Amino acid sequence: MLETLLAAVLLQFSIAARVNDYEKAVGLYKTVEQIENILYPSNAIETPAVFFPVAWCESRLIHAGKVVTRSHTNDVGIMQINEKTWLKNTKSLELNIYEKNDNIRMAYKIYLKHGLDPWLASKKCWQKYGISNWNAKNYGI
Repeated sequence: MLETLLAAVLLQFSIAARVNDYEKAVGLYKTVEQIENILYPSNAIETPAVFFPVAWCESRLIHAGKVVTRSHTNDVGIMQINEKTWLKNTKSLELNIYEKNDNIRMAYKIYLKHGLDPWLASKKCWQKYGISNWNAKNYGI
């Protein structure tokens, strides 16, 4: 039953992402996350709110693997973690950035240390969604 609901919500999320409906996509993403947390409690996660605008601008909230940018960097997953910069750290933390929840967990660790500086390339985009000061302390973290 929950698997069927998850599939239906994922379809609606996919449509919202394709038509650039940020508010609807974020709401549906949160619903997907809640269902997945019920279905897979050992891998449960709650994405920090500050990540939604960044992930929207970086990947449209889609965990699609590797993206090779114009600067020939390999950015991975929903939070577009840069392999060259962070892969060594992910291994020592026993995180797999190719898996969605670990990608978010690694982004959180990066965020705590560096704020949103690693995602400044998409700053003009995520500022449209209410993030103007990207220091982690300003978000109560």
